[in-house]
Amino acid sequence: MNLGQEKRAGFTLIELLVVIAIIVILASLTAAVLPNLRNRQRASQGAAQVQGWLLEAKEWALRDQAPRGLRLIDPGPPNHLVTTLQYIEQPADLIGGQITFNNTTATDAKTDFSGGFASANDPTLWPVQKGDYLEVDGQNQLFGIAAVPNTTTLTLTNAPVPPAATFSGYRIIRGARVRVGETPLQMSSDVAIDLNTNGWYGNPLPYNPNIPNYVDIMFAPSGTVLVPGAGNDKIQLWVRDTSQDQPGTQTFSGDQTLITVYIRTGRVAPNPVDVTLNPNNNNQYFHPYAFTWDGLTSSP
Repeated sequence: MNLGQEKRAGFTLIELLVVIAIIVILASLTAAVLPNLRNRQRASQGAAQVQGWLLEAKEWALRDQAPRGLRLIDPGPPNHLVTTLQYIEQPADLIGGQITFNNTTATDAKTDFSGGFASANDPTLWPVQKGDYLEVDGQNQLFGIAAVPNTTTLTLTNAPVPPAATFSGYRIIRGARVRVGETPLQMSSDVAIDLNTNGWYGNPLPYNPNIPNYVDIMFAPSGTVLVPGAGNDKIQLWVRDTSQDQPGTQTFSGDQTLITVYIRTGRVAPNPVDVTLNPNNNNQYFHPYAFTWDGLTSSP
């Protein structure tokens, strides 16, 4: 017999009730805090998504030794908030023979611009599409292709000089196409790339003038960025929580991150937005891109 062994004291009913109450309180606090924490991280996670998609496109360009990229689909006014993106690629140029101009109409009776897909009634399958460019022998300019009305005719955005002429050869510089078999990429709920900010803060985007709702970021086989006519050395993609708008201002509350694409190197890096307000206008930031330039968090 272990007469000298002390009995172990158990919890009283009151003590058990206190423990249960503490557990309930902690669970309630966790339930209240976690959703807010997830909301604060939502834009950061969306920015990481965009960075990953861009890096994937760059890797394809390096691997395939051909232009590959990412397309931002701008829904247009009033919000310009991008939530859908697509992987794109640029096919090789097409070379043709004789072509005849009549003002802004160009005709090659021996070429099928549909590539045999006219009966499919889907112009996105055609090898020549709106947004491509026509270059003809002896003309030191490009002609934008505004439409392909039938299999032998192109409607152009501008006319040659003289406007009626026949040329012995031409080249069609084809624009970006959606990669075959790739489905659209979707941002998370309440997260978007805000293209309004590029206009507000002086970072114009590389829109195609013939297809104005597309912003194409294309990587060259070397890994640098192909941006015709770009006046900037960086492309700034402002990823933010769209549930945190501040109407009437050019500022936002909540989490926001810049994905910066450095044109000369092809580097893709996340940066915080400098949210210091403009001392002369509290409705806008003073220099939101500061961290992408001063080396505090990244360098080109």
